[in-house]
Amino acid sequence: MTGHTTTLAAVAAALMLVLAGCGSGVSPGTGSAGPGAATGDGAGSVNFYISDQQNAIDQFEHLNVTVDRVELVRAGEADASETDDEVEATDANETEADDEEDGGERVAYEMANVTVDLTELQGANSTKIGNLSVPNGTYSQVVVHVESVNGTLTNGESAAVKLPSEKLRLNKGFTVGDGESVDFVFDITVTERGNNGYILKPVAGESGTSDEVDIEEVDDLSEDADDEDADDGDAEEAEDGEDASESESAENESDDASENAADGNGNAADAEQSSMDFYLSDEQHAMGDFAHLNVTVTEVGLREENGSWVEHDVENRSVDLTTLPGANATKLGTFGVEDGTYTKVFVHVDEIDATLENGESTTVKLPSNKLQLNSEFTVGNGEDVDFVYDMSVFEAGNSGKYILKPVVSESGTGDQVPIVDVDEDAEDEDADDDEREEAELTAAFDGNVTTGESVTVVVTENGSAVENATVTVDQTLADDETTETTEAYETGANGTITFLVDANATELTVTVVDGDAEAELEREFQGDAAADEAADDTEDASLHAAI
Repeated sequence: MTGHTTTLAAVAAALMLVLAGCGSGVSPGTGSAGPGAATGDGAGSVNFYISDQQNAIDQFEHLNVTVDRVELVRAGEADASETDDEVEATDANETEADDEEDGGERVAYEMANVTVDLTELQGANSTKIGNLSVPNGTYSQVVVHVESVNGTLTNGESAAVKLPSEKLRLNKGFTVGDGESVDFVFDITVTERGNNGYILKPVAGESGTSDEVDIEEVDDLSEDADDEDADDGDAEEAEDGEDASESESAENESDDASENAADGNGNAADAEQSSMDFYLSDEQHAMGDFAHLNVTVTEVGLREENGSWVEHDVENRSVDLTTLPGANATKLGTFGVEDGTYTKVFVHVDEIDATLENGESTTVKLPSNKLQLNSEFTVGNGEDVDFVYDMSVFEAGNSGKYILKPVVSESGTGDQVPIVDVDEDAEDEDADDDEREEAELTAAFDGNVTTGESVTVVVTENGSAVENATVTVDQTLADDETTETTEAYETGANGTITFLVDANATELTVTVVDGDAEAELEREFQGDAAADEAADDTEDASLHAAI
């Protein structure tokens, strides 16, 4: 995330919400501004974020905060007596009228009730919730209006989280230059007040521009805002995170742009076929807590630069992330894709089966059952590209709760990050095993087999002579009465033994054993005709036994 970027014209500011862990939001605002909003020259933009400090957040299973309005107050016009302590909103008697006494020119933006779950966004992670265009100048205060707070503790009980005056006020100065884009994060936390419940507060020390604090965008709830507004009635999507309704709107975009997108099989209509080998990998983080972490993937979605989508079914492929440390990766499939630039990748997950090192099962959360990764890459015409989607599991403090998230820094094409295909290594090992399995012990007569004459048996394995193989010769004799004889031999360095076929032999069986391998030769003799027939036999008469 860059701090400041100068542009030639006024650009829309992106209002973003940063929360700990993974983002969760619905109904992103369109950034419609109230009086005082910039509409022409002298405008800049603010990428506005919200983040979450730890404090009592570990006590919550969910802490959903719905933002409906953001106000920026120009410097010098807020009450000079206001202190940083006031930003914590601890005055339960504070009223709307009290706030208005702070006075000054305010630029207000309606956010259309954007909801985020603070338990799923930690550290520097951020989520964009709207686009704001602001007048250039210096601002001294930011006010976030909260429509509702819905908290559920880890024991399943509901928790009352207080927010005096239904707004969070932060005294933090920043400046927006003409045509400048500024990233700003508004950090929020929840604290416990003894036995008096919980209170939501801003954190001045963790708030500010990207020059002052770390900001890492993990989601963008402002994209496709118009399409998402049409889906506001979907209650299930309203609970999802990470672009909860973006998938539906993206599918509509894909339909509208079908002439430019790949067909259902990912085959490009008018260009040479390109392809992508798609891999999964994992970063360490809390992976050491797990004996197994099986993730079942159902679908992979790729978003093109023009907004259209290509989706590929991977037939419920299950992968154990504990077997994929570092650069190790397993291929989910090879997809036919159109050449061009792609900006976002979704991995849809059907289920997660997790077993800790102590043998206990545990729940790993994944909001909306999908992982979203903002990672740009380009596929050239006819080019084959390897892409790895790195994911890991994180523990929320010491709560024993885990969440699955993508890892941006470890994801990308083979030109960006190392990829070691463990399946390819396994195939090489399987090939070696197959070669060993195909290794055959071969026994063959050298020359004709005739009663009353000596014959040589040659023992080989894959064309090489086998020394010290055990050879057993059984002969059935027909003279005055039927008798049987057995003799044992051991092959020499040249892999051969020689013995005499009895003149009265009617049956001959030669058995060769070398370790677990075995081969057998048989002959029957019936008078002169049988002898003549045996004379026609060739040296390739053999029986093969696979190891």
